[in-house]
Amino acid sequence: MAKFVMETEHFKEKILKARSVKIEKMIACCDEAYEFAQKADNRELLGFLFFYKGEAYYVRNQIKSMFECMTKAIPYLSETRQWGLLSRAYNIMAITSINRGNAPVALDYYLNALTCAKENHLRLDECRIHINLGYLYMQNEIYQEATEHFMAAYDICQESPDKEKQLGRLMMIYTNLAICYLLQEDLNHAGDYVRRLNEQCKPYFKDMDYVYIGCMEARYYSLCGETTTRDHIIHEIVNRLEHPDTLDGPLPILDLFDDLYSLCELTFKIKKYDICARILEKLEPVIENTDMINLERKLLALKIKYYKLQNDCEQYKNASVRFFELIMTMEEESKYMIANMIRIRTSLEQVKKQNALLVEKSETDALTGLPNRYRLTDYSQKLMDEAFCEQVPYAIAILDIDYFKEYNDNYGHQAGDECIKQVANQLIQIQCDHIFCARYGGDEFIIVYKGVSKDEVLLKARQLKNDITDLGLKHEYSKSAPIVTISQGICIAVPSEVNRGWDFLHLADNYLYHVKRKCRNAIGIGDLKKMEHTIF
Repeated sequence: MAKFVMETEHFKEKILKARSVKIEKMIACCDEAYEFAQKADNRELLGFLFFYKGEAYYVRNQIKSMFECMTKAIPYLSETRQWGLLSRAYNIMAITSINRGNAPVALDYYLNALTCAKENHLRLDECRIHINLGYLYMQNEIYQEATEHFMAAYDICQESPDKEKQLGRLMMIYTNLAICYLLQEDLNHAGDYVRRLNEQCKPYFKDMDYVYIGCMEARYYSLCGETTTRDHIIHEIVNRLEHPDTLDGPLPILDLFDDLYSLCELTFKIKKYDICARILEKLEPVIENTDMINLERKLLALKIKYYKLQNDCEQYKNASVRFFELIMTMEEESKYMIANMIRIRTSLEQVKKQNALLVEKSETDALTGLPNRYRLTDYSQKLMDEAFCEQVPYAIAILDIDYFKEYNDNYGHQAGDECIKQVANQLIQIQCDHIFCARYGGDEFIIVYKGVSKDEVLLKARQLKNDITDLGLKHEYSKSAPIVTISQGICIAVPSEVNRGWDFLHLADNYLYHVKRKCRNAIGIGDLKKMEHTIF
């Protein structure tokens, strides 16, 4: 086992190290790890390597390969509880779905990512997904929900004591909130977030931030009628795009696509067609090297308008034909992505069923089919907590078969097992929402009662005693009767805040001990608080 763990960690470390060096090397490391993981049925490593291989394809814009890897990764990640990677996988698939023009599929992936992050307290992941979800709602003009998601992300940012580390996310939140209000033509609220950006974040701006935030500010100042400020910002953005040698590093044009596209729309609207063409010139080659057809479609829509305005019939015709081809491709893509989503859900359902079966097996006594003591521990505590909240009686009964050792010694273990099964069958018949039965071990069984009065518990115990007697199982070596009988010890009370399940079980066992010393084939029942019992 130790070797298995060491080899797993070795491959994980190797993949992560290659990830920071070269994508091709990381893919090769993932392929190497796959041979080991498949042979060893190492499901944790399989989930890990499929995720990082998918991430590599995402970076390389090989979208179909990315989806194939993530579709394989997700069931493994879920099964092996790698929640951080699972949340990231859904997030990547959502982003890609948007870029490929399928918002409904993206929404489904985002909601899965958010659920995963929330349930497992992955606050930074949750923050990122809230921002992305807000942006998706905003793009679809659902502004109230968009604002709620942005504010949820803001609240998470405020939790961090290190405010500087959260600045990147804070800038995104403020910028998106400003855009959200601009789209609603609410200049007052939009202006509030523009001011916050300049007051709180501007000293930390990088070249990308100037472009990202500048695209929003250009729209804001245009709507405010401050054309001089607007034109200055546009000039600064175009200058950064056309002179990358003056920047700290290359601008991630693909990440800035939506912002630059909105700036193109603005320049087109204010009739600065030359500037629009210059921005399009920077966007076009980036999109050509991806298979993100929705982004290409958006560019083409703008170019068609431009060519029409310029009376460029040839270019207009070519762009229109290509636009139609993309629409047809997107329809096929949509079918593929929906089918992919269905495959993931089917795989996850299978994982859930397998996990449920494993849990059931681990919590079920193999001989009798009753819950075992592991299940008893959890469920009895649950019932006691409910009894405390509702202030109703709670009882634990412990029972065993009288002179069972003698039964086993003389009739054999196979007959002993059959005797235990016969007793268990009677317990199975009395189970319901407020009566829980389990095999404790050997010939011992536990019955838990919630919301059942002392008289009713005693009535149930007597009926069970009679039912076992009525089975008529021969036991000529018993000192209490010539047939199989049982003895029971029961502790009952309305639980208080300080009580634990052990308190009830301990006294029930004590009452059973007194029954067995005195007579057997009887019932000892007493109150937790009085610590007194009566034998029936």
